[in-house]
Amino acid sequence: MGGRVEVLGVERRRRWTPEEKVAILDEAFGGRSSVAEVSERRGVSRALIYYWRRQAREGEIAGVGMAVSAEPSFVPVRIEPAMTPQFRPRRDRRDSPAPRGARHH
Repeated sequence: MGGRVEVLGVERRRRWTPEEKVAILDEAFGGRSSVAEVSERRGVSRALIYYWRRQAREGEIAGVGMAVSAEPSFVPVRIEPAMTPQFRPRRDRRDSPAPRGARHH
């Protein structure tokens, strides 16, 4: 077994600048892409993206902060007629006709 081993270099952790983190967070949570898509495209783990989001919310990324409103916020919702459940009034057994041959008491 005379195999050959080639050492290409030492793999190091990537250092992300605050600006890069913000750009990645904007991509991941801006509504245009999913976290999984951004993770794959940028070569960063999904867990790290969620960790950065928590750091941004808590003001732990230098120069970055997310506004947290004390007021509740609402998003407009439109309910389509096809999505509305169809309810039929329940008939009382006393109102329904008796089956053939049945006696009323």
